[in-house]
This record gives sequence, structure tokens and C-alpha cells, in this order.
Amino acid sequence: MSRTMAQVASSVICMASAQQAASTLGNIKSAKLAPYSSLSGRARRTTVSVSSPALVHSWQGRQIRAKISAERGGEEEEEVTTKEDIILEVKHDHAELEECFQRYKKAHSKGQDHEARNLFNQFVWEISRHSVSEELILYPMMDLLGDRGKELADQSREDHHRTKEILAELQTISDPSLFEKRLNIMMAELRDHMKMEEEEDLAYLEARTDLATRVTAGRTFSSGKKIVPTHPHPEIPDNFVALEVALRLLRNLFTLSPSKGESK
Repeated sequence: MSRTMAQVASSVICMASAQQAASTLGNIKSAKLAPYSSLSGRARRTTVSVSSPALVHSWQGRQIRAKISAERGGEEEEEVTTKEDIILEVKHDHAELEECFQRYKKAHSKGQDHEARNLFNQFVWEISRHSVSEELILYPMMDLLGDRGKELADQSREDHHRTKEILAELQTISDPSLFEKRLNIMMAELRDHMKMEEEEDLAYLEARTDLATRVTAGRTFSSGKKIVPTHPHPEIPDNFVALEVALRLLRNLFTLSPSKGESK
């Protein structure tokens, strides 16, 4: 196995610290804040929390290993399935983002203001969760795949930054027509980003990593979906305070380290 492949594998083969995860879940199980939505024009209370039993079960003392054919003689240490490939996880997220946006547009066009507000808030949450997951799992893998891999990852990071800027701007816009105009611009740019990411980033990753390594990364990537606001349609707060609480939980979850007693 090449040195680059070993680096990629080692970046996703690690022991999650059960103590760290438990501490994170114990210290910040929920945060009640009064967010403000530019769509609703009024403050509402929401709760951001973690589905802690599933997360603790996922991470406690479990060594996750990718298959390394050159070292294991082609034997798999655990069953891997294609559907858990991080490439498919990312593509599935992209499809969900498009679907959520279309549901918002449909509700908005029908004058269903309350439903449109809820769907917009859900859309913002999904974008934020997806972006953090990519930035903590996918792009570091790309960084290890040579100059071109890092170049692709850096471009995607810039795209994310642009999306976040427009989302923040949307919170300050009170004019409905201007709001829709800026939102449509953001979505057009997001579609371009997702298309490029699937055709270039993910294709590049697939050609340079084995399935088991990508499945290991995919399982970690998908675990981010276990962190969700308790309300099915999260309200978006002024200055994104409540959203940042949930995203901080996600970042903490993905900050992995060896458990006590395990060799580093």
C-alpha cells in the first residue's frame, strides 16, 4: 500500500474517546435559546439537543479499522457495504438539500408562510450540518491525496465560505423579494459546488482510496446526523447562536482521540 493510502487510512482509523464523547454529551445536552427568523419576524424558543444514547453507543470503546489489503492479505476485518461509502453519503446529502429547497419554494409559492419558514430553517440546518461534516471528514482526506487533492479541498472550502456569507446576509434582509433573489443566487452557486464536488472531488477520492477506508469515513460522516435540534424544523437564530451550539457538538464528536489504555 502506498504511503499516501496509509496516511488516508490512518486519518480515519482511530479510537473515539468514550470519555470525551460522554463529556461532550453530558455537558451540552441541550441549549434553549430564543432565535429570530427573518422569515417569521418574531422570536421563538427552540431546543438543540443530542440523541445521546445512540451516540454514546456508537463511540464507546470501539476501534474502527479500515481494510488495508496490503497488510491483511486481502482479508476484511469487518463487513463493509457499499452504501456506507462516504462518496454515497455525500451524494445523498446533496440530493436531500435539493429536495428540502424545492419543498421550501413550493410552500413559498403557495403563500404558506409558516410552512415556508419552517422549511427554510430546516434547509439552513441541513446545509450547516453537511458543511461541517465535509470540512471535518471529507476535506482532510482530500488534503492527503497530493497537491490536486488539496487544491480541490481548498476550492470546496471557499465555496462553503461563500454559502455561509450569503446565509448570514439573509438573516439581515427584511424585503421579501430581495430575500428570494439572494436565496436563489446562493442555491445556484450551491448547485454548481455540489456538481463540481461530485464530478471532481469524489471521483478523485474514489480513484485513490479503497472501499473500506471510505466506508469507515462514511460511518463517521453519517454519525453527524444523530445531532439534531429537538424541533423537527429548527428555528434559525439571530447571529446563528443556537445553530452554533449544535454545530459545536458535531465538531466535538468528530475530534477523535485514542481512549485510555489504547496505544496511539
